[in-house]
Amino acid sequence: MPGQAAAAPAAADAADDRSVMAFGNVELNNAKEGEDKNASEMVVARGYADVVRHRSDEERSSVYETLLDLEEKAKQAKRGKHSSREVSVPRINDVSAPGQGARAKQYLPFLQRGGKLLGLVESVSSGHRLKINVAKEGVTIAMAPSGVRAPQRPMPAMGGRPAAAGEPYGLEAYLWTREHFNQREVEIEIETADKGGTFLGSIVLPGAKPLSLGHTLARLGLAKTQQFFDASRVKGGQELLAAIQAAKEARLKVWENWNPEDDVVEGEDDDEAAASAAASGSGEVLPVTVTEVVDGNDFFVQSTTEPRVQWLEEQLRGLGLSDGPAATGLVLGSLCLGQFSLDNNWYRGFVERVSPVEPKYEVYFIDFGNREKLPSERVRTIDAALSAVPPQARPAGLAYLKVRALYVRLVSRGRASCCACCW
Repeated sequence: MPGQAAAAPAAADAADDRSVMAFGNVELNNAKEGEDKNASEMVVARGYADVVRHRSDEERSSVYETLLDLEEKAKQAKRGKHSSREVSVPRINDVSAPGQGARAKQYLPFLQRGGKLLGLVESVSSGHRLKINVAKEGVTIAMAPSGVRAPQRPMPAMGGRPAAAGEPYGLEAYLWTREHFNQREVEIEIETADKGGTFLGSIVLPGAKPLSLGHTLARLGLAKTQQFFDASRVKGGQELLAAIQAAKEARLKVWENWNPEDDVVEGEDDDEAAASAAASGSGEVLPVTVTEVVDGNDFFVQSTTEPRVQWLEEQLRGLGLSDGPAATGLVLGSLCLGQFSLDNNWYRGFVERVSPVEPKYEVYFIDFGNREKLPSERVRTIDAALSAVPPQARPAGLAYLKVRALYVRLVSRGRASCCACCW
């Protein structure tokens, strides 16, 4: 990998860095005279936390005695967790997990009508993909800036999951986004959502100089536009193209080997651009296996170069699930293992629907894109190592083609033709 020869060691170092925690006192700089400014004291005084007891020979906080005193006062005043009253827990719907695409899209109209919303970044998945809690709507979503994609970061082997190689500058993009956006309040504006349930739009860090995630990644050379990107369909699209072009000309990061001849000639319309990219081979080429055909235009694929696909198959074959107990207590959205009726093999999935009258589940197979109604005896719980691997089925479609659903006969023929080509 140009410029990232030590990507794998760096990934391990990053993993080690995430597992080390530093402890200390956190104080507010803007606290007024007489106001509390020590975060630990504020939390304990309100009854939101317990003080960890230490022996006299152990290291402890410099305000340890104060914390003990505040805890005792909170108990006497029955504040927070020390109160006997039942506390109402706010309900947060998390639709950011893999396989939650259908549930996530139910929130799209509300988020679009909300305009600019405040959200809190809970975690960073990659250079361009964030997990954001939108308190106003009571939902946690996966979101990415419209039109751009950062390189994939390397993933170390963890929890029984095999390592995955990253793309050049993927780790750098991830670390930059984590440093500047993680656990920060951001301003988002939702435009649409992709088939996997990731919301797309603008993600801006407010302040004296607002920082747009998509535009900044593009300007730093840490992201490219999506294939066949149309600036007229994305808010701020022209500024995004200008940032990309500036990064290209400066040969920054992912553009270090850029050649002007690689770009599609400006002024071509969409159809000509697609044809030019296909003929010249300048588009991204991914070797894949088609795993499910939805209709004449849409289908699901697996990457043939992804090591985790083979690893999952080996793990599932060695579990001996047929003799295990049937899954019980699964609810909508639960990850599980389902035995597919056509080959009686076990595959990962999640519950899309629970039958109210009989022990049956409608299971969506997250590594293939198909679904099936299964009785409870053909469903098992899933362990943490298997559930940690992201879904391997990727939604795809034929560019610049659309089968009109009104013409049922044409749809059927289109599906049959696609199936004949793929299988």
